[in-house]
Amino acid sequence: MAAVRESGSAMEDQDERRPAIECICEGKLGKLINFFPFIFVMGFSNTHPQAALWVSTAISILVMGVNYYRSTYNVKVPALSVLDLTQSVTLLTQAIVHACIDYDKNVIGAITVSAIAGVMVLSLLVCRPFTLQFSVPMVSETIAKSRSFMLVNYAITMYWAIILSVVTACSWVSYLCIDRDDAWRSVLSTWIPTCLPIVAALGQPMFIAYLKSRAKQGQAVERESLVEPLV
Repeated sequence: MAAVRESGSAMEDQDERRPAIECICEGKLGKLINFFPFIFVMGFSNTHPQAALWVSTAISILVMGVNYYRSTYNVKVPALSVLDLTQSVTLLTQAIVHACIDYDKNVIGAITVSAIAGVMVLSLLVCRPFTLQFSVPMVSETIAKSRSFMLVNYAITMYWAIILSVVTACSWVSYLCIDRDDAWRSVLSTWIPTCLPIVAALGQPMFIAYLKSRAKQGQAVERESLVEPLV
């Protein structure tokens, strides 16, 4: 009986913790934590490569663990995000390799963003936008199969693919084409890769609102075209 009471008490403690976890993860702090590994490694890998890689790796794996735990009681949270996995594997691999082989620190950011951008582009090529992992559990099965829903997901994925492709290009240009002492190298390798994703994240809600309004207009036009022959 004591074991049963202890088990029940543990379950109650977990139930009490869950709202707090959801409040953090769904709020601005949670979104900031999700972005932190990428921003940290892009911002500090040129000056403190080992610290940037290991801190970013630890936080990225922690985020994956928290999201996996959330998926056990929240059906709207995917157990494993393909982007989180790509980021964690890329950062961990680089941290281990850089600890053994002291390769050029200026290529760390370029490799990291290339991997993430590559996954985004690949998801478009295979007609499975990465955003479906997050958006499908949020809607009904009927909406998830609709054309407008898929188009919105394609647009958001393309939005991020373009942003990170620009960051990738800047990172590789700064590494391959610009002298170390040139001020433009810092702009292309650190400032743009750090600031552009933040600006894109801030602009994403407005972009999504625009896409939804366009989708509603398209649905209204489609309904009118179906009704008009019957009038």
